[in-house]
Amino acid sequence: MLPVAREAIERLAGRRPESNEMRLFFHRDGKGLAAALDQKVAGIGVKSPDNSDLLIFDASPGDENSLRELKRVVTLLDAPRPEITLNAWSVQVSAPKQEIVVETANKVRSVVYRYNQQLQEALERGWEYLTPLRRDQVNFAKYFAPYVLERYEYRGTGPGCANGAYWYCLGYKGAFSEAMQPSLTNMIGILASFADAKPNAFVDSLEAGQCQCDTLGGQQLKVSAQAPQPPPASCDELDEQSYRSPMKRGPHFACFREQLKSSLKPRSSQLARLRIAMADFLFQYKFSVEYPHDFDYYDYAASAQHLDVELDPLLVAFNHDLVIYLRDLQHELGEINKKALGYSENGIVTVRTISGTDSSVSTQSQSSFKTTPPPLANDFLNQLQNPPNAISPVIGRNLPPNAAQALVAFLNSGERNAGARFESDSDAEYTSGSQRGRVENHPRIQRRRHKQPAESRSGW
Repeated sequence: MLPVAREAIERLAGRRPESNEMRLFFHRDGKGLAAALDQKVAGIGVKSPDNSDLLIFDASPGDENSLRELKRVVTLLDAPRPEITLNAWSVQVSAPKQEIVVETANKVRSVVYRYNQQLQEALERGWEYLTPLRRDQVNFAKYFAPYVLERYEYRGTGPGCANGAYWYCLGYKGAFSEAMQPSLTNMIGILASFADAKPNAFVDSLEAGQCQCDTLGGQQLKVSAQAPQPPPASCDELDEQSYRSPMKRGPHFACFREQLKSSLKPRSSQLARLRIAMADFLFQYKFSVEYPHDFDYYDYAASAQHLDVELDPLLVAFNHDLVIYLRDLQHELGEINKKALGYSENGIVTVRTISGTDSSVSTQSQSSFKTTPPPLANDFLNQLQNPPNAISPVIGRNLPPNAAQALVAFLNSGERNAGARFESDSDAEYTSGSQRGRVENHPRIQRRRHKQPAESRSGW
């Protein structure tokens, strides 16, 4: 390059104004990050207001290059993090005998474990479904997959990809391989790399655990065909219809199936946007690793946000199916020992947070039920002092007047219902991405004018 041109480019680059503030996207501890970076790069001060995701830099007008370097450091620290969803079940039961409460608690744990296991097995089936497909290069998209997978190298005829194409490629050789974590996001990325993702076949693999039979006495019985029903109006109704069927239940993903068919439709704008977002983020990430002092911090952060936007509809649809799945779990928990229990309530608390971020939840559940208290002496005397104007003819014909009034006063003293209110305060602290966590439950029962005879138990 000519010295004059180089000098002109350097001057133009040096004159570009650089903002003295920067917003964080994923790292939520702006105060801590500012304290860690303060005066560490070229003596530039870093501050952050309380409870803010904004960093403010104390840099002079001549520190543009140092400020850009500091912003690159912040961008690498503010990397995308996986989202964590935590579901906690709260079950409160009361029964005349402690043995019934213990039996119910064991059944509750068994049901919750079965639902968790069914969901885990569904994801494992989806991962196994993709294994033979990604081993065959024929299934991958003609241009997108080689751009991500092939390595850019210099050959005798010039630079290009290993497959002979003369364009740039990223070289993520194991991007769609079995070495990846079997997460939902990775499975979506693999499906997006296929020429034809076949969403129905993939979701069928997730739902394959739903047996078309009932089990009775260790034998499998074929379920008789049900009467024809009107077509469901929404994916919610499809999920609920699956859980109402007499067949063995498992997670159903009607909303996720519908969104997959829309987002991964071949030659559609939705699929093009998703592939562009994936390629752009992978390119920016590779550039930041190979050229840590030259990559553009804004383009890196923007590519991560763009990818999140394109993945969000698919993840929201999947989580929506899980909400209906958990609703079915609540219904089944409510049916456990229903006739033997005097009182039973259950609920689910869901926390969505970013990995590595402390999260805390405080909940309070209140329930009330009517009870008939035993007759008390004060009630009896009050009723006796204010006798009713009319006495039942059956009582009047068979008892003297004073005895009839006394009997009616005694019966009326126990008529009023007294309410008992059960309250449970629950505090949960959870740090995603670590082993630390704490869950507490503080139940208390408020009673009025009577003593509850049942044993009670409350817990997560």
